[in-house]
Amino acid sequence: MSSMPPPAPAGRRLKLAGVLALVLGALCVAIAAVPIVHTFSNTFVDELRSPVYTAPFARTVSLDRGKYLLLESEQSSAQVLPDAVEVIDADGSALGGVQQSGGNNTVNRDNERFVDVLEFTTGHAGRYRIEVVGPSDARLLVGRDPADAFTRVARWFEVGGAGLLLMVLGFVLLLVGSSRSRPASRAPVLVYYGQPQYAGGRPPYPGPYHGNQPAGPAAPPPGWYPDPAQTGGWRYWDGYHWRP
Repeated sequence: MSSMPPPAPAGRRLKLAGVLALVLGALCVAIAAVPIVHTFSNTFVDELRSPVYTAPFARTVSLDRGKYLLLESEQSSAQVLPDAVEVIDADGSALGGVQQSGGNNTVNRDNERFVDVLEFTTGHAGRYRIEVVGPSDARLLVGRDPADAFTRVARWFEVGGAGLLLMVLGFVLLLVGSSRSRPASRAPVLVYYGQPQYAGGRPPYPGPYHGNQPAGPAAPPPGWYPDPAQTGGWRYWDGYHWRP
């Protein structure tokens, strides 16, 4: 009784699943990266490149939707108060809700330190006019609140994180699939009931029968054997001929 040949490599399906997971994960990361990079680049650009305004002033600026900060230089003699600031949208309506902030955000500009003193929230992206009437020596920056920017893109961080997990899973599946696709380092030893084992686990090369007489002294019985014409392959011997 002969052993059957090894089944077709299961690693091929694992490698295919790994490739699909890698592609899907990379797509999720790319999609999530666009709003994250856009939001945070605008946030830091606003703070690092925003002009320094000296009160009193009135300036029209482009703002996105979200919370903004007015950061005042520590060199000012007095802190700007909410009553001294007015933010007007493109329709001419003044925004309510200009209030004192927590003072948790700072920006350094040419050895001058700015700390947030006021905050306000815009309902939509567009052009806004910011008017500050005093104190007269107050130096101010306008910047996006980093915490608010992070909150608005938090769901994209989740999408990007899921994409990274998919990429890790795909890489693992590729490794496992590749290991299962490798051929065995040596052919297994075939054992036949009632038949002697052959040296090296390989029977002598069986030749075809001519009439009722075998060409060799001990032709093996029908079964699967290592292919004599292809290293590492298997081929069926029907007792008389090699099958294709």
